[in-house]
Amino acid sequence: MKLYQIKHKLNDSILFELECGSLKLAIEAAVKSGANLRNAYLYGANLYGSDLSGADLSGAYLYNVNLGDANLHGANLRDAYLGGSDLRNANLSNANLSNAYLYDANLYGAYLDGAYLRGAYLRGTNLHGANLRDAKSIIRVGPSSAGYEMVAVPRKGAIAISTGCKHFNTIEEARKHWAGDNYKGSSRKPEEYALWLDMIERYAELHEWSAADD
Repeated sequence: MKLYQIKHKLNDSILFELECGSLKLAIEAAVKSGANLRNAYLYGANLYGSDLSGADLSGAYLYNVNLGDANLHGANLRDAYLGGSDLRNANLSNANLSNAYLYDANLYGAYLDGAYLRGAYLRGTNLHGANLRDAKSIIRVGPSSAGYEMVAVPRKGAIAISTGCKHFNTIEEARKHWAGDNYKGSSRKPEEYALWLDMIERYAELHEWSAADD
């Protein structure tokens, strides 16, 4: 048996430790015991298929973590750093992902029913096949004639737009981009994106996205 320690990302203090067969088992035990895992440092951990339902991982550093097929139902991932993480087919139903950093994260096939995503950073995030039914503070439209989708979330007092590898901090930035000559003669149709932005703007107004704080 090996002693596994879960440490705070800033001061190296030990949040939880256990002698067991793997880090995955240690983290599952920590969650089950109700240990405080806020701001935990879990860089590169292999947590494939783990049961982390109800875990409080707010502010945790989860860069390049493998959470494929993991159960994160009801987990608190507010302000968590999930850049580059693998969340394929993960259960994120009712999870709190507000202000989570999901740059280049792979959420293909993830189940996000009831998840809260206000303020999440979604540049390069793969949401293809993800179930966003009843997910809060997010809208996905598409695909376009070229196969692209557009995702929007309220972030930092504006509406952030992500499509493919492109990310815009405001609807105005996105409109300016798609109104340009960059895509004339290509398979992408700027008028499709302009229509989507109109839809997103109307949706945001109806749901009063700008009325709530991030």
